[in-house]
Amino acid sequence: MANILGENVVKMLGLDALPESEQQEALIKIGEIIFQRVVMRGIEMLSEDEKMELDEKADDMKKDPAALFEFFESKIANFKDVVKEEIEAFKNKSVDMTKNIG
Repeated sequence: MANILGENVVKMLGLDALPESEQQEALIKIGEIIFQRVVMRGIEMLSEDEKMELDEKADDMKKDPAALFEFFESKIANFKDVVKEEIEAFKNKSVDMTKNIG
């Protein structure tokens, strides 16, 4: 997930002043936040039967987060758009917050 965010987030949030290792750590944490938001949105979009199916597969998917995204992609036609929307929403909210701080 951190790779999806790219260098522009590092610059937008002013993280480029940090050492490389701290930038990577920040991107990992950002990726985890976005991952959680995407998962929550994905779950909301599933039918009750699909939620039950997800629940049955949950233990396996905990070991392989990519499998979770594959599941969502197989059930939600525009899931990639959901991921992009959550990334953009995070970027926008973060930039707004940093502007308010500075």
